[in-house]
Amino acid sequence: MSTSSGSSNPQLWGIVEQIVQQIGNIPDSSSRLHRTADTLRRLLDLHKASLIRGEDLQVSQLSLMRERNTYLETLRQIEQLGEELRWDDPDGILLRVRDVLYSDPNEPQTSSS
Repeated sequence: MSTSSGSSNPQLWGIVEQIVQQIGNIPDSSSRLHRTADTLRRLLDLHKASLIRGEDLQVSQLSLMRERNTYLETLRQIEQLGEELRWDDPDGILLRVRDVLYSDPNEPQTSSS
């Protein structure tokens, strides 16, 4: 069974809600049937909570991606400035910036002050 919207099929969940409501409307139904309806209600609640959490995670991911892109653009501008000046300035700051930009993040950094 495939769903068109990933792990969530709104039509299917709507049917489950209808079944739960119909079970609740059955007079003198068995306790086993009511336990099943309760289980389905809890499942529906979990599904709704997971949808909300998924939306929250998407918003967080987009926010982090925007922040990352802002930092990357800033780094590109610094790199472009350094290249325009051939990484040469009287104080040697550009060379230190270049070292930071192109350093291996897995190697320990040495501070030279």
